[in-house]
Amino acid sequence: MKIKPVEKYNAVVIELVGNVMGGPEAQEFSDILHKCIDDNKKNVVIDLAETKFMNSSGLGMLISGYTTMKNGGGALKLANATEKIESLL
Repeated sequence: MKIKPVEKYNAVVIELVGNVMGGPEAQEFSDILHKCIDDNKKNVVIDLAETKFMNSSGLGMLISGYTTMKNGGGALKLANATEKIESLL
């Protein structure tokens, strides 16, 4: 999985490309979210358009990210989820 954070539309858009399966990328994802909070960037959108597959660990990563942003006074939204990903959610 590749993680590509981009600032646009008054938010940080994080594109998740490939298979979202937790692992070492989960820590990178968490670090990006904590940096957003530290930089007072409270609006985060997770773009799932290029996500091919997600397992339960990947879902846990998103839930943890949501909790991190909420506890930091921010918001995390999902965008462009495929039908396959939506069924998991």
